[in-house]
Amino acid sequence: MLKSHSKDFLNDDDGAVTVDFVVLTSAIIGMGIMVIGIIWEGAFGFTEQLDADIQQISVLVH
Repeated sequence: MLKSHSKDFLNDDDGAVTVDFVVLTSAIIGMGIMVIGIIWEGAFGFTEQLDADIQQISVLVH
């Protein structure tokens, strides 16, 4: 009887799609956060360089 229950338990795949969905969703969210961090860092560096370039421009008023 115990062997029959354990065999049924091992062959039962109810809920496996839910587990796969949770893992896949968390991987997508993690990769999204990583990509946003990389883009944010690049954009921030660009704006700092642009600000430094603008600060060096002198304007002559006649």
